[in-house]
Amino acid sequence: MLQTSVRALNIQGSGGGKFTIKDEMAKSKGKNVIEIDINYTNKIPGELDLSKAYVIVIGEELAKSKGILPLLEPIGRSRYGDITSKVMIAEGRGTDILSIQMENSPLAFRLLKMFGNAEERTHIPKENTFSIWNKITDHEDSIIPLVRKSGPNQIEISGTALFNGDKYTGYSLSPEQSTLLLIMDNRFNKLNFFNIDHDNKEMNPFAIIINRIKHQTNLKLDEDNKDGEIVFEVDIKLDAEINYYEGIISNNDIKKFNRLASDYLTDQANKVTNILIDAESDVLGIQKEISVQYPQYLNNKEWKNVYSKIQIKPNFSVEITGTQNIK
Repeated sequence: MLQTSVRALNIQGSGGGKFTIKDEMAKSKGKNVIEIDINYTNKIPGELDLSKAYVIVIGEELAKSKGILPLLEPIGRSRYGDITSKVMIAEGRGTDILSIQMENSPLAFRLLKMFGNAEERTHIPKENTFSIWNKITDHEDSIIPLVRKSGPNQIEISGTALFNGDKYTGYSLSPEQSTLLLIMDNRFNKLNFFNIDHDNKEMNPFAIIINRIKHQTNLKLDEDNKDGEIVFEVDIKLDAEINYYEGIISNNDIKKFNRLASDYLTDQANKVTNILIDAESDVLGIQKEISVQYPQYLNNKEWKNVYSKIQIKPNFSVEITGTQNIK
């Protein structure tokens, strides 16, 4: 059984050419999305069309146990569906998010604005129903934004949920980790900041802003290894500026900043790739690369066993090209 909720705009005139816009929420249960659609008929004003949803919020337990493909089908298969609608996974139940009351704007518009900002900052992937549907049907893994209720009437994007096929693995990444993964997947969108919280006691932590990225990958088959081990290298070169540092910066310090930033981001990227392996989530598309370069390699091999043994080697190289207004 599936339980979901829907928002309907209730626009009421309040005189003087002004209108009050309120959200309405209704709940319904059904064995599938179409049955839920039918059950809503007598619960909301107007006509409901699930294929016209702006935002799809899916509870994490539902995404883990049943997957999200059945929920996207009415949109993916409809010729009139809004394929640009946004999909998100809710920590807890989806109704926890949809029950939040916003004073000035409908909840869906608030979520769309939040997503737009996070996409520009490369905190979450620039995905929609159409792109996620295509990845699932092409047997590719996705990352989908993860949201949570952070207060009585507050929502925040807490990171991204890692998927294996159409099911949420239960593993997630923080916004900073999500940015690193998107950079490794060559999906960097716009300028972004990184706090370099290094372990060097002689220098304070600092922040950098990324100006330019060079991305290169290399897939190798270690034929000397009896198991034919796969090594996937990701080399990232970043041109950046120091955005924050508590102290005086001299020209002699730039090399130290380069090394500290490179080591820190490489270490954090290794933590991200370890999570990908544990989650069995091939977001970087390594399986497709293997199929192209070594088409015979996967014959008679179970992908789960192959992926668990792959060495993913990220390497970040940072070059500080400026310090902005910091002296």
